[in-house]
This record gives sequence, structure tokens and C-alpha cells, in this order.
Amino acid sequence: MADDYLPVKNPHGTGDGRPGKLNDPETVKAVAECFVRGATREEMAEIFSIAKSTVTLWRRDPRVKAVAHKLIEDRVVRVTSRVDSEIEQRLANAGEMTTKELLDIRKEYLGGQLRTQTEGQADADTINEAMNAIESDPEFAIELGELLDKPRGG
Repeated sequence: MADDYLPVKNPHGTGDGRPGKLNDPETVKAVAECFVRGATREEMAEIFSIAKSTVTLWRRDPRVKAVAHKLIEDRVVRVTSRVDSEIEQRLANAGEMTTKELLDIRKEYLGGQLRTQTEGQADADTINEAMNAIESDPEFAIELGELLDKPRGG
């Protein structure tokens, strides 16, 4: 009986009973990585074979946002660790630094921009700031990626 068939709406799928691509954790991770890397909507649409309007929806999806937040948080921690390491190396030769340079470093560590890592995580404000910067300027994501790929001391 054809009258007995009613399409089932899937709240996590495409609306026609098929599961959505974002139900796959690997797809969610890949979408978040593209977003954090600074891929454009057009690039993401091509990569995932979807419409640009779907890319917009996916970027707003809580699952994608959660993974993107974690990726950005990890990046912020890596950058902060590298900066801290470089500062420590330079402080080994503190006698060669000017008083102003030493006071600037002290100021940053006492209450400036560098974040404490008592829990090993960046704070939410830093993560949100980084996400906003990446979203508004994809070139920023590329430059940040290049910085992270640069060998230490080089």
C-alpha cells in the first residue's frame, strides 16, 4: 500500500532519510581542518562535492565548531610553547639584552598577552580570537601554518 509509506525525516541527515555526511566523525574532522586552514567556501564545496550553501551550514554545525575549536586551541598552545621556548633561549644571554627588552619580557609574563598554561590549554578568549581572525582573513591561517612548520631556531 503506497498510502502506508511516509518519508522519515532524519534530524541528523539530509531530510530524506539518508544520513548526512557530518554523521561521519572523519568528515567532521576534515571539514574543521579545511576551515581552520583557511579554505574558501568554493574550495570546500569542491573538496567535499557539495554546494557552497552547504559549506556555510557545515561551518556553523556544532560538531564542526567543536573540532575546529580544539584544532585552534592546539595550535595556540603550540605557538605559545614555541614563543616561550625562544624567550627562554634568549634569556640565557640576558646580559646582552637591553633593559627595555628585559622589562618588556617581564611585563608580558606578569600580565600581558602571553597566556598561562596551568592546565595545558589556551583560554577561550584566545581561541575565539584566533577563530575570528582565521574566518575573516584566510591568509592569516596560511601564515600561521607556515610559522608552525618552520623549524625551531630557523
